[in-house]
Amino acid sequence: MSSAVTFAAVLFALQIAGFALLTRTVAFPVVVALAALAGFSGRFQFPLPTRQRMRMYGVLILVMALKRVLFPSELIDRTESFVLGYPDANALAQFLILLQVVWLFVPGNPRRTLLAPYLTVVVLYLSANYIGRDSDHQVMLAIATIVTPLYAFYRVEWMTSFSKGALWIRNALLAGFMVLVLVAGVLSSLGLQRHRSDMDRMFAELLFQMSSSDSVGLSDRAMLGNVLAQKTQNRREVLVRVESQQSPGYLRTSAYDLFDGTSWTNAQREDTPLPEAREAQDASGGETVYSLGGALAVDAPIETIYPASGLENRIPVRLETVQLAAPVERLGMDRLRIVRAHAGRPAKYAIAQGTPSPEATPPACLGLPPKLDPGIRALAETVFQGAQTTPEKVAAVVKYFSSYTYQLGITVPPGKDRMAYFLLEHPPAHCEYFASGAALLLRLGGVPCRYVTGLHVNEYNPAGGYWIGRNSDAHAWVEAWDAEAGWTTVEATPGGPNNDEGAASAFDQWYDYVKLWLLKRFSEIRAWFAQGLNPGVLLHSLWSAWPVRWGLSLLALACLVYRFRKRLRGVRRDPEFKVWHHLLERMDRQARRRGWTRRANETLHQFALRIETAESPDVWNLNAARWYRDFAAAWYRVTRTTESLIMLEKELSGLQ
Repeated sequence: MSSAVTFAAVLFALQIAGFALLTRTVAFPVVVALAALAGFSGRFQFPLPTRQRMRMYGVLILVMALKRVLFPSELIDRTESFVLGYPDANALAQFLILLQVVWLFVPGNPRRTLLAPYLTVVVLYLSANYIGRDSDHQVMLAIATIVTPLYAFYRVEWMTSFSKGALWIRNALLAGFMVLVLVAGVLSSLGLQRHRSDMDRMFAELLFQMSSSDSVGLSDRAMLGNVLAQKTQNRREVLVRVESQQSPGYLRTSAYDLFDGTSWTNAQREDTPLPEAREAQDASGGETVYSLGGALAVDAPIETIYPASGLENRIPVRLETVQLAAPVERLGMDRLRIVRAHAGRPAKYAIAQGTPSPEATPPACLGLPPKLDPGIRALAETVFQGAQTTPEKVAAVVKYFSSYTYQLGITVPPGKDRMAYFLLEHPPAHCEYFASGAALLLRLGGVPCRYVTGLHVNEYNPAGGYWIGRNSDAHAWVEAWDAEAGWTTVEATPGGPNNDEGAASAFDQWYDYVKLWLLKRFSEIRAWFAQGLNPGVLLHSLWSAWPVRWGLSLLALACLVYRFRKRLRGVRRDPEFKVWHHLLERMDRQARRRGWTRRANETLHQFALRIETAESPDVWNLNAARWYRDFAAAWYRVTRTTESLIMLEKELSGLQ
């Protein structure tokens, strides 16, 4: 093994170790490391032409892109993103690692080993895109910054131009370069560490127009304006797909009970593991049925939900959900009935509705901001005049906001209290302000309530027969406590949830259906692997879907047509074939003039026999039959000769 290959092997091992450490994964690094050991041995080489190598790279890119869509990598205990989202960065790092493994088995340009240091730096940075501890960040920077000067020390080509007497100059320059890069990396890391979250958010918003989990209401704190950011950024991005007989409506992802005037927080964000249900809904595919507390409704319809990666570890469910079936080992729920996954977000889960268990009202659901404008208290007294029961107070609040105007966004004058300006000045606003205002008024009226964010799903996809929830469907509402009815949904936004997106095009609907179909198949495959794969069940499930049947049939037909056309083109490109074929066409034209047409499925010998056995054969019939037999003998001979061709041409001229 040459020194260059040894150096590349060391750097590749560094990539694998760094990827495993920073992404908290084991299976992929181990499999790739074993493959790399076989590749670096040099015993397995498969030379390929350039065109086939390009096709192989294209297939690799397609496979990794498909993996990114169907199996996005997630880390639950992570910090903010750096430019790329973690699933994208993880998929790109895996692609670069696999590309280097492919290079070990497919020899090509030997200069590819020169790319190893640069790929090492890129892979390490991508792997540490999301990190759980500051120590990981520092280790990653140290490794990545040291790799570059080491490579410079090893590969700088101009070092050979120095004479032996000036080697100390070369060494001093290289050492200075190494120290400069190392010091710059460490200082920049330490100096910018405290601003990392702000810079990450800025890069994400400027380059990708994305928002972090804090800005979409999926964290423990929801600022006024977070739901608006989710609704207006990446509006068409799909977050959930729901198979249900009716519109799913409100799907809860976060709930909060404390309000300080500008943001909502969860006072006690501690999850309790969900127990398994005793009398469970039907489940298949290895799901565990969890109980959220409550009685299952008789003949309760099962709704199947396919969440996307944008929801992180949140499990969107309806308020009335009492059972949940998912192929995961652990789910947790906090005291505001928000469900989270702690052992990996499931690719799909099913929910069943019923009557939730009665619960004590949390005292925090009556809390008010420490600085509350007196005008808001006076407004509450006016709104609740004549209202005694909880339903009457809820109806009074909804009626009060019915005179408002809905719009995306609100402009609050500088120095003004946001909620006081909204409640007392009646400006146009969006759902967050209506929900927050309704919660304040209800609490002033003695009605416990909580602020809830999530999705209001009512877009139907007729191509697949399911419902779609997008970023534009993000919504905020209130859940109020009634001693008799329990928690009830309060919609204070005028006109209800405003899903102002137009209907998706037919192409988008079918495209989304194809993606959902693929997600279903891969989730089934994962379930079968978990239970012990049954090849017969797998093949039957795949073949039962009409896209697979028609797709495979069309693919087989296309392969046959391609092979036939390829063989035909290969024959037609033969110059000798053109000469002989032209001679046979001349003879066929002469035969047609005399009333004889050679059938498509008729051989030359059969045609000759039919000509000479006519009712009244003449000299032309006998000579033509002999000519077809001579042509067949000359054509199917192992070696065709020019003399045979010349003789056939003379015989054809004599027949004319």
